[in-house]
Amino acid sequence: MKDKYSCIEIENKGNFPATNVNLILYIDLKRTFWKFGDDEADVKSKKVRKYKSEKIKYKINYISPGKKIRRYIFRYEGQFIEFDVKVRKLKSKELKFIKKYTLIDTVRHEGLKYLSDSKDEREVYGCIRIKED
Repeated sequence: MKDKYSCIEIENKGNFPATNVNLILYIDLKRTFWKFGDDEADVKSKKVRKYKSEKIKYKINYISPGKKIRRYIFRYEGQFIEFDVKVRKLKSKELKFIKKYTLIDTVRHEGLKYLSDSKDEREVYGCIRIKED
């Protein structure tokens, strides 16, 4: 799989400049957890769940009126079945734009488009064993 980049664009649609812009993002990485019966061929269920969250902060000193700023969040190669990009806070010296978690993107593994059998599914989703009580 070719490397891809997750990025965010911030646009100042106002008539005045935005100064001291603070952006806080969270990337929620997800993995697949499998529940098996007697052996690995006996799949009872699989769940895609969040297993890690990464916080990313950006400080942008100045955005001119009518201009866009693009920031790259991170590079990925297909290591994750899915991840969510959420904005926690976006504010400038002049205004507060986002005050609570806002989901702005969900990225899913490209291989999900091409599943043809259970072997493909296991390769794309990966496999983590959950012990039964």
